[in-house]
Amino acid sequence: RLLDAAGWARGADGLRRRAGQPLALTLLAPAADPATPALVERLRGQFAAVGAALTAREAPAAALLAADGPARAGRFDLLLTDLRHGPDPLPALRAHVGCYAPTPIASVAPGPANYGHWCDPATAARLDAATGAATTAGRAAAVRAVLDLIAAEAALLPLLTRSHLLVRRDPLRGVAPARWAPPTWNAGAWWRAPARG
Repeated sequence: RLLDAAGWARGADGLRRRAGQPLALTLLAPAADPATPALVERLRGQFAAVGAALTAREAPAAALLAADGPARAGRFDLLLTDLRHGPDPLPALRAHVGCYAPTPIASVAPGPANYGHWCDPATAARLDAATGAATTAGRAAAVRAVLDLIAAEAALLPLLTRSHLLVRRDPLRGVAPARWAPPTWNAGAWWRAPARG
Protein backbone atom coordinates (compact mmCIF):
# COMPACT_ATOMS: atom_id res chain seq x y z
CA ARG A 1 0.00 0.00 0.00
CA LEU A 2 2.84 2.41 0.73
CA LEU A 3 4.31 1.86 -2.72
CA ASP A 4 0.89 2.28 -4.37
CA ALA A 5 0.34 5.50 -2.42
CA ALA A 6 3.75 6.77 -3.52
CA GLY A 7 2.81 6.23 -7.18
CA TRP A 8 4.69 2.98 -7.81
CA ALA A 9 2.18 1.05 -9.92
CA ARG A 10 2.71 -2.66 -10.59
CA GLY A 11 2.93 -3.55 -14.28
CA ALA A 12 1.89 -6.72 -16.10
CA ASP A 13 5.43 -8.08 -15.57
CA GLY A 14 5.06 -7.67 -11.81
CA LEU A 15 7.60 -4.84 -11.62
CA ARG A 16 6.54 -1.49 -10.22
CA ARG A 17 7.16 1.70 -12.15
CA ARG A 18 6.66 5.39 -11.52
CA ALA A 19 6.85 7.92 -14.33
CA GLY A 20 8.19 5.12 -16.54
CA GLN A 21 11.10 4.33 -14.21
CA PRO A 22 11.28 0.79 -12.75
CA LEU A 23 11.64 0.28 -9.02
CA ALA A 24 15.15 -1.14 -9.20
CA LEU A 25 17.54 -1.26 -6.26
CA THR A 26 21.27 -1.93 -6.04
CA LEU A 27 22.67 -4.01 -3.19
CA LEU A 28 26.39 -3.97 -2.36
CA ALA A 29 27.47 -7.22 -0.73
CA PRO A 30 30.79 -8.75 0.36
CA ALA A 31 31.85 -11.45 -2.10
CA ALA A 32 33.91 -13.61 0.27
CA ASP A 33 31.20 -14.02 2.91
CA PRO A 34 29.72 -17.53 2.62
CA ALA A 35 26.31 -16.22 3.73
CA THR A 36 26.08 -13.66 0.91
CA PRO A 37 24.58 -15.82 -1.89
CA ALA A 38 21.72 -17.10 0.26
CA LEU A 39 21.02 -13.64 1.71
CA VAL A 40 21.02 -12.04 -1.74
CA GLU A 41 18.60 -14.63 -3.13
CA ARG A 42 16.31 -14.29 -0.16
CA LEU A 43 16.31 -10.49 -0.43
CA ARG A 44 15.80 -10.67 -4.19
CA GLY A 45 12.71 -12.84 -3.64
CA GLN A 46 11.32 -10.54 -0.96
CA PHE A 47 11.77 -7.46 -3.13
CA ALA A 48 10.29 -9.23 -6.16
CA ALA A 49 7.21 -10.07 -4.08
CA VAL A 50 6.50 -6.34 -3.67
CA GLY A 51 7.40 -5.49 -7.27
CA ALA A 52 11.01 -4.30 -6.95
CA ALA A 53 14.02 -5.57 -8.87
CA LEU A 54 17.22 -6.13 -6.88
CA THR A 55 20.65 -6.14 -8.50
CA ALA A 56 23.52 -7.33 -6.32
CA ARG A 57 27.05 -6.06 -6.83
CA GLU A 58 29.47 -8.33 -5.00
CA ALA A 59 33.07 -7.36 -4.35
CA PRO A 60 35.63 -7.94 -1.60
CA ALA A 61 34.60 -6.08 1.56
CA ALA A 62 37.86 -4.11 1.52
CA ALA A 63 36.99 -2.75 -1.93
CA LEU A 64 33.36 -1.98 -1.03
CA LEU A 65 34.30 -0.12 2.16
CA ALA A 66 37.54 1.54 0.97
CA ALA A 67 37.92 5.31 1.28
CA ASP A 68 37.25 5.64 -2.45
CA GLY A 69 34.85 2.69 -2.63
CA PRO A 70 31.16 2.68 -3.50
CA ALA A 71 29.95 2.41 0.12
CA ARG A 72 31.66 5.60 1.31
CA ALA A 73 30.59 7.40 -1.85
CA GLY A 74 26.97 6.37 -1.29
CA ARG A 75 26.70 4.58 -4.65
CA PHE A 76 24.12 2.02 -3.50
CA ASP A 77 20.56 1.63 -2.33
CA LEU A 78 21.28 -1.18 0.14
CA LEU A 79 24.52 -2.27 1.78
CA LEU A 80 25.09 -5.65 3.39
CA THR A 81 27.73 -5.19 6.07
CA ASP A 82 28.61 -6.20 9.62
CA LEU A 83 28.00 -3.91 12.57
CA ARG A 84 30.65 -5.21 14.92
CA HIS A 85 31.06 -3.85 18.41
CA GLY A 86 32.42 -4.82 21.77
CA PRO A 87 30.78 -4.76 25.18
CA ASP A 88 30.13 -1.02 24.85
CA PRO A 89 27.93 -0.27 21.81
CA LEU A 90 28.66 3.47 21.85
CA PRO A 91 31.82 3.47 19.66
CA ALA A 92 30.04 1.41 17.00
CA LEU A 93 26.97 3.66 17.14
CA ARG A 94 29.17 6.73 16.73
CA ALA A 95 30.88 5.11 13.73
CA HIS A 96 27.68 3.93 12.03
CA VAL A 97 25.19 6.74 12.71
CA GLY A 98 27.30 9.54 14.14
CA CYS A 99 28.19 12.77 12.40
CA TYR A 100 31.15 14.99 13.10
CA ALA A 101 30.40 18.59 13.89
CA PRO A 102 31.40 21.22 11.33
CA THR A 103 34.84 22.77 11.65
CA PRO A 104 36.34 25.87 9.99
CA ILE A 105 37.64 23.67 7.16
CA ALA A 106 34.94 20.98 6.84
CA SER A 107 31.18 20.72 6.83
CA VAL A 108 29.23 18.16 8.83
CA ALA A 109 30.59 14.75 7.92
CA PRO A 110 29.30 11.25 8.62
CA GLY A 111 31.12 8.91 10.97
CA PRO A 112 33.73 6.55 9.50
CA ALA A 113 31.19 3.75 8.92
CA ASN A 114 28.10 5.92 8.36
CA TYR A 115 27.73 4.69 4.79
CA GLY A 116 24.14 5.92 4.51
CA HIS A 117 25.32 9.46 5.33
CA TRP A 118 22.44 9.71 7.81
CA CYS A 119 23.09 12.73 10.02
CA ASP A 120 20.33 13.46 12.50
CA PRO A 121 20.68 16.25 15.09
CA ALA A 122 18.54 14.43 17.68
CA THR A 123 20.68 11.30 17.36
CA ALA A 124 23.88 13.35 17.59
CA ALA A 125 22.57 14.97 20.79
CA ARG A 126 21.76 11.56 22.31
CA LEU A 127 25.19 10.20 21.35
CA ASP A 128 26.78 13.20 23.08
CA ALA A 129 24.56 12.62 26.13
CA ALA A 130 25.63 8.98 26.28
CA THR A 131 29.30 9.91 26.01
CA GLY A 132 29.05 12.47 28.78
CA ALA A 133 26.73 10.52 31.07
CA ALA A 134 27.95 10.45 34.67
CA THR A 135 26.24 7.15 35.49
CA THR A 136 25.83 3.78 33.82
CA ALA A 137 22.06 4.19 34.00
CA GLY A 138 22.25 7.58 32.28
CA ARG A 139 24.50 6.19 29.57
CA ALA A 140 22.20 3.20 29.02
CA ALA A 141 19.14 5.47 28.78
CA ALA A 142 20.88 7.68 26.19
CA VAL A 143 21.97 4.65 24.16
CA ARG A 144 18.40 3.28 24.24
CA ALA A 145 17.17 6.67 22.99
CA VAL A 146 19.67 6.48 20.11
CA LEU A 147 18.48 2.97 19.22
CA ASP A 148 14.85 4.17 19.31
CA LEU A 149 15.66 7.01 16.90
CA ILE A 150 17.51 4.63 14.56
CA ALA A 151 14.53 2.26 14.55
CA ALA A 152 12.02 5.08 13.97
CA GLU A 153 13.99 6.43 11.00
CA ALA A 154 14.98 2.98 9.67
CA ALA A 155 18.55 4.25 9.36
CA LEU A 156 19.83 0.70 9.88
CA LEU A 157 17.86 -2.47 9.30
CA PRO A 158 19.42 -5.53 10.94
CA LEU A 159 18.82 -8.55 8.73
CA LEU A 160 20.35 -11.30 10.82
CA THR A 161 22.39 -12.11 13.85
CA ARG A 162 25.19 -14.58 13.41
CA SER A 163 25.87 -17.25 15.96
CA HIS A 164 29.42 -17.73 17.18
CA LEU A 165 30.79 -20.95 18.54
CA LEU A 166 33.75 -20.88 20.90
CA VAL A 167 35.48 -24.18 21.62
CA ARG A 168 38.21 -24.54 24.22
CA ARG A 169 40.36 -27.50 25.20
CA ASP A 170 39.87 -28.88 28.70
CA PRO A 171 43.13 -27.65 30.30
CA LEU A 172 42.39 -24.01 29.38
CA ARG A 173 40.64 -22.23 32.25
CA GLY A 174 39.33 -18.72 32.81
CA VAL A 175 37.68 -18.39 29.39
CA ALA A 176 34.49 -16.39 29.89
CA PRO A 177 32.51 -15.82 26.68
CA ALA A 178 30.54 -12.57 26.68
CA ARG A 179 27.62 -11.80 24.44
CA TRP A 180 28.99 -8.53 22.99
CA ALA A 181 32.74 -8.96 23.40
CA PRO A 182 35.35 -10.72 21.27
CA PRO A 183 36.34 -14.18 22.56
CA THR A 184 39.68 -12.88 23.86
CA TRP A 185 38.25 -9.99 25.91
CA ASN A 186 39.58 -11.50 29.16
CA ALA A 187 42.61 -13.39 27.80
CA GLY A 188 44.75 -11.98 30.61
CA ALA A 189 42.78 -14.16 33.04
CA TRP A 190 43.26 -17.39 31.10
CA TRP A 191 45.42 -20.13 32.55
CA ARG A 192 46.29 -23.72 31.79
CA ALA A 193 45.42 -26.38 34.34
CA PRO A 194 48.13 -28.92 35.13
CA ALA A 195 47.98 -32.10 33.10
CA ARG A 196 46.21 -34.95 34.80
CA GLY A 197 48.57 -37.64 35.64
